[in-house]
Amino acid sequence: MNTTTRNFRITLSGECGAGKGSAGKESARVLSLPFVSTGDLFRLEAQRRGLSLAELHKLARQEPEIDRQIDAQTREYGERHQAFVFDARLAWHFIPHSFKVFLVCEENERMRRIADREGKPIEVVRRETLYREALMREQYTHLYGIDDFMRPDQCRFDLIIDTTRLSIRDVTARIICGATRYSLG
Repeated sequence: MNTTTRNFRITLSGECGAGKGSAGKESARVLSLPFVSTGDLFRLEAQRRGLSLAELHKLARQEPEIDRQIDAQTREYGERHQAFVFDARLAWHFIPHSFKVFLVCEENERMRRIADREGKPIEVVRRETLYREALMREQYTHLYGIDDFMRPDQCRFDLIIDTTRLSIRDVTARIICGATRYSLG
């Protein structure tokens, strides 16, 4: 890691299919920083419990402590580390002293990306994704009183990027440029 990026603390949030994971991994690679994802934390917890990821998410609806545990890990990571790229819908909330980025994308493009990634028909993806987003909204409202996590205008973000017509390279460049300005300010 070079000295100009050693204190970059970048948190990525955004809509399903907007490119958080791809942009996060690429930003971390370019900056030689660790990349962490709440999805990875959930996968590890599912593995530890001998469950599929879908089974763990279903169980978390019945046992809110699962989400609280993962969110505590996010908060603790932010407290223990000085440089990283963290992909989590609520990372901006749990790691407040970070460069907070929100990615948006037109709905049809988001659904196309997810359908391509998962090899599913777009109608199925749309139904599943909108349902999943509604469940997340309900869960975050119940646990933390946050019902506007998918509305960047209602939350405090340092940078909002519409990825609809941008390549991952362009999104990454904007994240790094913004993080550089943020760290100098």
